[in-house]
Amino acid sequence: ADDGGHAVVGRSVPRRDLLEKVTGAAVYVGDLHLPGMLYGKTLRSQVAHARIVRIDASRARALPGVKAVLTHEDVPRVLHYGSPHPRSASCTKDQYILDTKVRYWGEGVAVVAATTEEIAEEALALIDVEYEALPAVFTPDAALAAGAPPIHDVGPGGNLVQPPIRVQRGDAARGFAEADVVLEGVYETGRPTPAYMEPNVCVAQWDANGKLTMWSSTQTAFMVRGALAEVLGLPLNHVRVLVDHMGGGFGAKQDLFQHEFLCALLAKKTRKPVRMEFTRKETFLGGRSRHPCRIWLKQGFRRDGTITARQAR
Repeated sequence: ADDGGHAVVGRSVPRRDLLEKVTGAAVYVGDLHLPGMLYGKTLRSQVAHARIVRIDASRARALPGVKAVLTHEDVPRVLHYGSPHPRSASCTKDQYILDTKVRYWGEGVAVVAATTEEIAEEALALIDVEYEALPAVFTPDAALAAGAPPIHDVGPGGNLVQPPIRVQRGDAARGFAEADVVLEGVYETGRPTPAYMEPNVCVAQWDANGKLTMWSSTQTAFMVRGALAEVLGLPLNHVRVLVDHMGGGFGAKQDLFQHEFLCALLAKKTRKPVRMEFTRKETFLGGRSRHPCRIWLKQGFRRDGTITARQAR
């Protein structure tokens, strides 16, 4: 340690995973292949907002090589957070693993496990889904307008997260009174996506004692572990989530995804390890991105550039 008692801070520390990565010896989840492993694929909605009137997977289940098909009728109906992040503690649990309703283009409505990826893809085309289209909303103003169609069916109604997240520090009114200049405006952002090199991928395996091991390309192994245990009704010591190397995340792999629940359930149903990996297109459809934002921002400044107050919505 240096004089300040720091063994790491202020020093150039070699990366412990560097040799494995530059030599190509590093094993990522996508490199994992277990004996008897099956391959899972997701059927995704091609409507933005609709109720599922009927879903018939009989033809897919009859296809040689298909070992399991799951729809909303085959999975636990337990609400969970879309983002089990500590800073999201005030958000509402408003998502199911699979539901009788779809809320965005690309949401999963069924999954298949088969002996090859090609057979799983073929089986998806054999699943018949009948939708009852519902009005959709695409902007915050439309979502918050009177009479807007509710997207989620939990909570007090409407499309505003309840309770709203509020952060307050200090005295904004005093800060604005002390400001030499006050700037106010409305700003909009797009929907940036990190486009990490390694797509989302996971492998699930159960042992004979009913314990689940999940290998996942995730930034938050313990969040995934906690949410899997809660939604699947397992004690924490029956769930292991392993991450050796991860090919990029940049914040977009810190949530739990629909496919991780479904991968675990397919593995339980088939009694085989199951692997699910997103295509590049699926990282956009079923992955996470930064939300597009419309931000009202008011800030007070002194002439020397010091910020005296800030309000944002």
